[in-house]
Amino acid sequence: MDEAVKDLISRLEKAGADVFYGNSPSQLTAAFSTIWETGVKPVAEGTGRAGGWIPDPAFWHPIIEATWPVPVEKAPHDRDAITVGVTGVAWAAADTGTLVLYGTDATPLWPSLLPPVHVVLVRQSQVVSSLKDGLDRLFQENYGTTKPPLVKLVSGPSMTADIEGELILGVHGPKRLTVVIDGTAQAP
Repeated sequence: MDEAVKDLISRLEKAGADVFYGNSPSQLTAAFSTIWETGVKPVAEGTGRAGGWIPDPAFWHPIIEATWPVPVEKAPHDRDAITVGVTGVAWAAADTGTLVLYGTDATPLWPSLLPPVHVVLVRQSQVVSSLKDGLDRLFQENYGTTKPPLVKLVSGPSMTADIEGELILGVHGPKRLTVVIDGTAQAP
């Protein structure tokens, strides 16, 4: 694991995120088993659903479905029933612990906003040293005539504090952020 990934993990954990790193498919499968066992998966009662989009489905689907055989729906009809939002990232900045998502037709942002739990899939190759490096990447990427219409920066679970300083989670987005970092050699 390189230093940028270690920095990203440290910063995300300090911000209250649960972070799992795996450098083999079996370690990633074990990470998902742990995630679902910690209360993310209310499937036993028949109420759990996942919505979102999964980058590189040939790689991630078998890992996720080996532990949670509920398909991730790209555009479910009843988004209020979704208990877990699953997304990938465009890139992640190690120096700030920031996950960056681009909102497009193919990669909608609602899975990172509406469900109470947001699970983020990150390839080690998507981790950049600094926010500046990531922004440089954004401006260098070729999107044809336009850039992504929306760019979302995530640095931890949604939290706010009232006037007395009492911290409240999940007011403006997911109260739980779980990040799975893939360090396998297959990462593009």
